[in-house]
Amino acid sequence: MKIQILGLGNFGSFIARHFLESGFEVAGWDTAFASGRTSEKVQELEALGCRACFLLKPDVVVLALFPDQVKAECSRLDASALLVNVSSVQQPGIDALAGIGRDRILSFHTLFGPNAVKESGWKGKQMIITMEPKDERAVKILESFVPREVEMFRMSVAEHDSAMLPHALAFLMAELVQVGVEGSDTRFLIPSAQIMLSLP
Repeated sequence: MKIQILGLGNFGSFIARHFLESGFEVAGWDTAFASGRTSEKVQELEALGCRACFLLKPDVVVLALFPDQVKAECSRLDASALLVNVSSVQQPGIDALAGIGRDRILSFHTLFGPNAVKESGWKGKQMIITMEPKDERAVKILESFVPREVEMFRMSVAEHDSAMLPHALAFLMAELVQVGVEGSDTRFLIPSAQIMLSLP
């Protein structure tokens, strides 16, 4: 099965590596390539067998992009490919694919990234699946996480996004507190602010 990864930032490179190690044929594309820029991450992926190109007929396209970037790429997407939305907030990513049938969209959010896996491995990591079409390609994508002992949960898009609000708010508050204390003496922070500073 041929998988096209669009967007080779931290998460795109991470998921490309996962699919390569799972035995899929993987190609990656990033907008930086258009200006001739490649990164060390891309060179590492190429050494593992990932091709740095835009496939004409992929079986699966993983959209490791922000929703506005997805909209810009929609005209280039193959009409028969299974599209994979991996947005942290699921609805905007799905909205970016407006006009594409739900039977062509697999949507999930991994509650982990490269740093978490590097620190403690894959076992017990969690992912939430919000759209799961009856498609053998979707089954193969999800099954690739089973040997790594990733725990999978299923819920609606609305349930997921509602559950993620406190998570997103906690990170935002931690960032705001961090900005607020730059240059100040942290010995005088109240305990709740100290807790927020340790969240990221």
